Amino acid sequence: MAKDVLYIDTEDDITAVIGKVTGSKESIVAIVPPKRTGVLHSAVNMRLLARAAQKHDKQIVLISGDGPLAGLAAAAKIPVAKTLQSKPELHIVPAAESDDADQEVIDGAALLPELAQADAAPIHTWPANEDSAAVDAVEREDKARKPVSAVVPRANGAKKKPKIPNFNSFRKKLFLIGGGLVLIIVFFVWAIWFAPHATIAITAQTTSVTANAVASLGEATNETTLKTTKKEEKKELSVEFTPTGKKKVGERSKGSVAFGTNSADLVDAEYTIPSGTQLTSRDGKVYTTTEQVKFTRDNRRRVEVGIIAKEVGSEYDGAHGSMTPKDIDSGVYADIATEPSGGSSREVTVVSRDDLARAGDLLKNKKESGAKERLKSQFDSQTLPMETTFTEQYSSFTPSVAQDSEASDRVLLRTTYTASMYGAARTDVDNFLKQQLQKQVANKDEQKVYSSGIDQVAFSEYSGGRRPTVRVRADGKIGPYIDEGEIKRQAKGKKQGDIQIALEKIDGVKDVSVKYSPFWVSTVPGDDKKVTVDFKIDK
Repeated sequence: MAKDVLYIDTEDDITAVIGKVTGSKESIVAIVPPKRTGVLHSAVNMRLLARAAQKHDKQIVLISGDGPLAGLAAAAKIPVAKTLQSKPELHIVPAAESDDADQEVIDGAALLPELAQADAAPIHTWPANEDSAAVDAVEREDKARKPVSAVVPRANGAKKKPKIPNFNSFRKKLFLIGGGLVLIIVFFVWAIWFAPHATIAITAQTTSVTANAVASLGEATNETTLKTTKKEEKKELSVEFTPTGKKKVGERSKGSVAFGTNSADLVDAEYTIPSGTQLTSRDGKVYTTTEQVKFTRDNRRRVEVGIIAKEVGSEYDGAHGSMTPKDIDSGVYADIATEPSGGSSREVTVVSRDDLARAGDLLKNKKESGAKERLKSQFDSQTLPMETTFTEQYSSFTPSVAQDSEASDRVLLRTTYTASMYGAARTDVDNFLKQQLQKQVANKDEQKVYSSGIDQVAFSEYSGGRRPTVRVRADGKIGPYIDEGEIKRQAKGKKQGDIQIALEKIDGVKDVSVKYSPFWVSTVPGDDKKVTVDFKIDK
């Protein structure tokens, strides 16, 4: 015989259960209730389910090993089986006053042969019209939440059956009481060991101190040197100009002169007249020798060497007669041996010194504007540009035509313009300033540098050269040295007044306050992790 197995959820109400039973396509329905208290733990609901099953020609069996639930099923005359494979039985609950009645057990194997796994007698059924008085009694009993006995054994006499205690209610109360005790213990543990916390707030004042030192610009930062980087901008500049210098050019007159001496001493000493010795003619023209003269016994009377005019021009031609040597012994005389000739001259335009000076001034005025700002922009955000180190330099001016040389056209003057600036990393400047301020701290155990003043640092008095220097100046802050770990160690177990007295002795400490939490805490906890030191500077 086919059957249908329905599993009831704890959230299902009696209407949903009845709907599942009446909606089943099988005439035999096995109902499996939830293990926890559900809708079937009510005598009224159990009877309503039995009525609906009978009305729709459904034969139902309750699958449960719950004794109280079996008693409710017995009251509604619904067979009960402990498992889907066990034999269903219908337990009859006798009236309270009929204790001498034997226990009645009706075999339900014919109802669910699959569950009983064997042939059995037909199951007991009930009349179509239920006694309404019995239902009302069950309703009153359910409202009063009285437990229903499961299988009532046969009484041996007229003794009154003992009341069965409600273990579910007792278990709930036990769990509630135990849970409450656990919560109380947890609360006390939390309140004593975990909750206590303290915050020590310290307000201090600082003193302004000026750091003012000359730093060498180098590759490392220390007490005397500041590590810097250099940015450069180079550009080729040029200017054209018209030369205005005048100069005579041409050929110089050439001839010869004869030297002689009557001094035996000069001859014995082998006296020498160097090449390039100047000689002046009778008309005041100046010539120079082109060779060296050396007097010996063989040539003491006449030694002939070439001469050339000091300047170009035909006016140096035709000189004759004696000549006056310059810067030689008075015992030496000179006469023109061959009259100078071949001199010529003409006036040309040349590049003068004044031309180059004027062109150089024009070049300097052509320097690139905005070079300083462009160099500053080359430093990153973590580098401080030193504007005082900004310099502009020009390489040697180079003309396309050399000075005093003939120029037939305009002349071009060139130079290389170089703008440069130094910068230093913000961290290096900060360290340099702190080192300068640290020198001014008298008691390093109780005072320390709080601010180097780097936000208002000033650079001045730049000096270039092979070892450039710059003056660095800033107003820093020096205040009390607060060791957070030491404060926590000394404050353990102390109250606010003791902590205030100890900390306010430190030079620069203005105010001390201690806050505890929760409200029942009155001393600083012994765990450093539960103590917070809040230190701030009163500016």
